[in-house]
Amino acid sequence: MAALRGCPAANLPDEVCAFVARVDAPPSCELVSSALKALKRIRTQSELQELWDETESRGEWHQAVEELESRLA
Repeated sequence: MAALRGCPAANLPDEVCAFVARVDAPPSCELVSSALKALKRIRTQSELQELWDETESRGEWHQAVEELESRLA
């Protein structure tokens, strides 16, 4: 979704780049808003967040989620 908004990840797979080029249409504001709400919940109160917080890589995970949020915003 971020790639469709013109903010792709640096390591976006070729298949996704091809899809974005084919679709060439940004997601709706409603869809982006829903995605941002979901990411916030995943980052702050989810089992996934709890599991990552138990690892040594928790900082990297939080940074990756926050980076995605910034590319969607």
